[in-house]
Amino acid sequence: MAQLDAIEDIDKILGVIEDPSQRQQLREKVQGIYANYIQQSANAASITQVHVRTLQAYIDQHQSVITEFVDRLALFYGVASPPYEEITIYLCPAAAGLPNSLAFYCNNSIFVTLSPAVEQQQPTCLLLGNVMHETAHLLYENQHATLKQKVDQFFLQYPSQYAYLAYRYFDEALATALGNGVFVEALYGQHDINHTNHFICGFAMAIHKDVKKYLNKQQEMDTAFLVKCVKRFKDYFPDEFRNLQQILGRCVLFTHDLDREQVQQRLVYHFHPGSVLFYPLKKPNIDEDAPYYDRNAPCIFVLSPREKGSLSSLCKVNPYLRRVKK
Repeated sequence: MAQLDAIEDIDKILGVIEDPSQRQQLREKVQGIYANYIQQSANAASITQVHVRTLQAYIDQHQSVITEFVDRLALFYGVASPPYEEITIYLCPAAAGLPNSLAFYCNNSIFVTLSPAVEQQQPTCLLLGNVMHETAHLLYENQHATLKQKVDQFFLQYPSQYAYLAYRYFDEALATALGNGVFVEALYGQHDINHTNHFICGFAMAIHKDVKKYLNKQQEMDTAFLVKCVKRFKDYFPDEFRNLQQILGRCVLFTHDLDREQVQQRLVYHFHPGSVLFYPLKKPNIDEDAPYYDRNAPCIFVLSPREKGSLSSLCKVNPYLRRVKK
């Protein structure tokens, strides 16, 4: 069940968000995209209301296709029942300078920000494709715990550096391949896979046919699908395992406690990692049997010049180095 509306009062929308941190993040996101434009254009709200009516008519016309797609989407993500009884779709006025429409969600609300291109040219089904993109994110977040753990553990432990790289873009690539790909293709005759991130766009293109097959079979994502995703990423980006900017997006760093801050500053400055796990150099307390232990994350060992001649002793006490061939 979904309802459509146009944003006219930000505070009214934010009032339904209970979590203070989520409410603040949403405020910053919404205001940053279109608040200034609303002040400059008295017609913004009325124009958006026109799009609400157009989109509602389009939804009514294609209700059976939409319902069937959402049902198959839920099966694919392993969601037994919708996480919310009702989802509200808010259309936001166009923001100057945006090349494409933007979309994001918070709890049971999906926000679609129009761009001038959408207002003037793009078909309504492409706008609805962004709504389905966010619906896919919503279902991925609410998939049953067993499947979520299975997906996470697969990417953390599958013996391939490409699994490590693909994991970074998996959620966004899936949503793009499904909402902007399979769904738009069903209504428009061709997909609209287009993302500003080169890796997300390429990954989504690579798995587009695979996710389409799973939806047509009404099948939940499984290990075979995840293995295929890694293969597709490898085939599409065969040289990315040499890209340090990508490889060091998540890493394990072994260093002396006294050097930790300095090392972290240099690492962040040069490579902008998204996640860094720190361990002491000589006696790290690592539980490799932990459910979310990452076997694929690259390791960085920071040694001082005085330790150059004591690598053999370090190999004896560090569990990562113990399994490396001499």
